Amino acid sequence: MGYNYSLKDLPKILWDSTGDRINLNPPFATSKISNPAVISREKSPDDKWRMYVNSNFGIQEFISTDGKAWKHNKLVLLNCSNPFIYFEAGNYYLLYEKYSIKDFFIKSKNVEKLNSKICVRKSQDLKSWEKEKILLEPNFNWQQKTNNFLTNPSMVFFHGLYYLFFSTSPVYLEELNDFYPLHIGMAAAKTIDSEFEVYPSPIIFPDKNSNYRNLASGSLKVYKTHDGLLGLETCICKNTVGEFKMSILALYSKDIFHWNYLLTEQNLISVNDEESELFLTNPDLVFHENENLFYIFFNQRKANSGEISVNMYNGKIQD
Repeated sequence: MGYNYSLKDLPKILWDSTGDRINLNPPFATSKISNPAVISREKSPDDKWRMYVNSNFGIQEFISTDGKAWKHNKLVLLNCSNPFIYFEAGNYYLLYEKYSIKDFFIKSKNVEKLNSKICVRKSQDLKSWEKEKILLEPNFNWQQKTNNFLTNPSMVFFHGLYYLFFSTSPVYLEELNDFYPLHIGMAAAKTIDSEFEVYPSPIIFPDKNSNYRNLASGSLKVYKTHDGLLGLETCICKNTVGEFKMSILALYSKDIFHWNYLLTEQNLISVNDEESELFLTNPDLVFHENENLFYIFFNQRKANSGEISVNMYNGKIQD
């Protein structure tokens, strides 16, 4: 999607963290809602906000008139997770991780044995979706051979090519009792319908000297700006006092291959709840041009209980 802002604007955003938390009531038989992918009303075909989220059974759709109060609409796809929306020339592309029914049960027990791939469906009205197309399967050389796991897709068009970002190589963190992606990779194609070629090594990987990414790279959402590329990374670390922390960092790139910290390793956002602040993940950024407002949607996870909720802040550029 196109965004009418520059990289230099991001450090100037003042986020409002005092508003009410988004209340997404899970549909029947679903206990978990997470990993938001959002379309603002000005990019929507019917002047309504859309949010696509993970649930226990697949990707759910929520609708809103103001981006704050949301109502569940429908289950969009079964046996899928980690949605991302790409909009171009009147077409909406829903990217997601796809796994079989058998792998659905594996995922809840042992991600290392999960077999998943990145797929896409296209729509012009967000109501009917074309047949699924596979964008990428886990058959490249540098991926860890202990799994066939691809997740957290993101896409951007840059210098004549479509670039697909993804997470892979899950590592088990015993203290968190869960698996998290070790690497972030990138693939490129001339069109969305053509074969994507994976680059020969990860573009982001853990750094033992980093205060934010010394355990796992997590995920990367990429957005085009006026003067470069913005990346929002979820990364996992163990800090100097032995605490595990998940942070949302702002990165930037001028050439799409090399990524640097935009905010000098500072969290893009923070929350008032000290327990939840340890676990902020999977953001999506929306710039509402008519309001001149930024909206950032993200997961907020309780450190002790593991409870996950979707939260949202809005912010304005301060001169």
